[in-house]
Amino acid sequence: MSKAGTTLSWLRMLILLGSFISGSLMAGWETQWIERFDGDRLDLNNWTPQIQANYNNEDQCYTDDDSSGNRNYDVSGGILRIIARRQSILCPGQGGRQRDWTSGRINSKDKQEFLYGRIEARIRFLNLEQGTWPAFWMLENRIA
Repeated sequence: MSKAGTTLSWLRMLILLGSFISGSLMAGWETQWIERFDGDRLDLNNWTPQIQANYNNEDQCYTDDDSSGNRNYDVSGGILRIIARRQSILCPGQGGRQRDWTSGRINSKDKQEFLYGRIEARIRFLNLEQGTWPAFWMLENRIA
């Protein structure tokens, strides 16, 4: 992850399943779930912040912070923003290891699951800096 700047806002994600598709394109499909991000916090009925995550020897600490001034999640205006921030932290998800960056990672495991169907997402990545690797994954429920 890049060390430039004090706050790196690198991921802006909006997931809307079926809401941007015209009726004629949706013929034969039945909407199972739409996440509109219409509140002011992450809906924990749909999402779980993953704080016990350390994949690929990453430099950041994943947090569940969606309310402080240094939050890593911001929900407003129908948009979810996952924000990476340069800030020193003793990372609880990595056994108290010192980290200089925080970020967010969420999943819908055990909350939203589909066997068949069509999945759509509207995603935009902003301010990508050297070393950032934003991702959107669709995994089966058996994957941790």
